[in-house]
Amino acid sequence: MSKRSDYERMWQELLSQRGVTRDRTGQTRRQEPQPHKDRAMWVIAGGLVVYLLLRGAYGQLGGLELHNPFELKAVDKPEEIEAPLLHEDTPEDLELAKVLVEERLEQHPWSRKSLMDTMCRLPGTAVLTCDEVDAALELMDVDWDENALKSAQRDVEFQYLSKSVLYEQLTHPYGAAFTPEQADYAMKHFYVDWRQIALKAAKQRREEADLTDEELFDYLSDPHLGGFTEEDARWALEQLNSPWS
Repeated sequence: MSKRSDYERMWQELLSQRGVTRDRTGQTRRQEPQPHKDRAMWVIAGGLVVYLLLRGAYGQLGGLELHNPFELKAVDKPEEIEAPLLHEDTPEDLELAKVLVEERLEQHPWSRKSLMDTMCRLPGTAVLTCDEVDAALELMDVDWDENALKSAQRDVEFQYLSKSVLYEQLTHPYGAAFTPEQADYAMKHFYVDWRQIALKAAKQRREEADLTDEELFDYLSDPHLGGFTEEDARWALEQLNSPWS
């Protein structure tokens, strides 16, 4: 076979690989790819599969209605179920509120007002609604008089308050906020030697500021400062300056 024949054969193979043939006149023509004879069947089968899959998933589409195998149309959303309220007057909620109120009362002898403030009114400390606190207190037997007495004992022990200042502290709305009747109960049942309290207040004040006896007396006996009686203030100074104190 001649080289020309070899080149001709190789050229024909190359054209054939690229989908090009020669007609009777020797002109080259690109062959159009012929569709697979079963392609139509595959398209039909694929459409049926999609249709069946969509119908099978119809129950899980959630608010979509199937009109034909290839179209999904949104319909009205199902009615939403309202979430339960955060605070409901159920026995479980009331019992939880009662436990929280009891724990707070164990930490400090609050008055009713100050307890309500810290548990449901003040930002950052509120843990219940005021209705829940009220409902919990109705289930409890809180002795507010005794709380006033305990509060008075704590204030005097740590702050060395005089009798008049202590009463103001117990009844002030921004203080302990007890009622006058509850404060009266506390003062009546609070047994303390006010002279000794005046002496402790004098020692504390002298440590905080280098006051003369006259300045210290004025501080102790001022009704808006120490609030002690003049007799108690004078006795405290005598004891403070005594070489045996």
